[in-house]
Order: sequence, then structure tokens, then C-alpha cells
Amino acid sequence: MRHRVFITGTDTDVGKTEVACSLLHLARQKGLSTAALKPIAAGCEFMTNENGTSEWKNADAVRLQQLCSIPLTYSEVNPVALKKGDRATSRRLRRK
Repeated sequence: MRHRVFITGTDTDVGKTEVACSLLHLARQKGLSTAALKPIAAGCEFMTNENGTSEWKNADAVRLQQLCSIPLTYSEVNPVALKKGDRATSRRLRRK
């Protein structure tokens, strides 16, 4: 049987990532396969990958990626990564 959980919150810093990380950790302890997504992340910073390349990443999305039992690339976990202070892009996404 497959279980899916969707976590949402009304603002930033309300604990969505903490709840998701806790659920991922508990599911893995029970031997379940886990995957997590953060479809749109604001506040991304330019981070260097293990292979030496760099890309815009969000710290919360990186945490979620690390807790997945199914190997996912960063762009699979977070396909839309908005850099810090990119309010113009954020406003455009809200209008769509």
C-alpha cells in the first residue's frame, strides 16, 4: 500500500520542513521507501556540489533530499529554485 503525505503551511518558518524531515526519518526507520519534494523554494544560495559544480540550492530542500531513501537529484527535489531576494520572480510565479 502506498502512502502519500502533503505538508503545507501558511507562511515561512512555520515548521513544514521540520515535520517533513521527522516523517521521512520515521518512515525510513520502519523500512519504507521515502521521497520528498519542495517544488518551489525561495531563498536559495549558490552551493557547490560534491562533483565540484555549483547551483542555486535551498537548505531545506537539501535536508529533504538527504533524508530520501530513493536517490533523487537536487533538481528533482526542487525544480524551481529562487535565489535570495528574487522577489520579481516570486511575484511572477504567484500570478500564474
